[in-house]
Amino acid sequence: MELGKKTRMTRQRRVILEEVRKINDHPAADEIYERVRKRLHRISLGTVYRNLDLLCEVGEIQRLELSGAMKRYDGNAKNITTSAASAVTASMVHRSPTGR
Repeated sequence: MELGKKTRMTRQRRVILEEVRKINDHPAADEIYERVRKRLHRISLGTVYRNLDLLCEVGEIQRLELSGAMKRYDGNAKNITTSAASAVTASMVHRSPTGR
């Protein structure tokens, strides 16, 4: 994978990308952080956020920003469609705060 001349694929970036791509739904950064931390015990949440942003910028993953909801990520940026984002939105809208 080529990130660019000034950006290299560090071990942290590689692990974050691998974990995002393993997940079949659209995880939030804190969910990704928990998974990455099992492999990289000393990584910080800020590092995960910065690397997620970078991976979005270079097109390796996609950020899903749904009306007022926290940002979620998709590890398969090349295949995401509007209908996939709509499905995520619909599933989040149908959840009630009481869990019913």
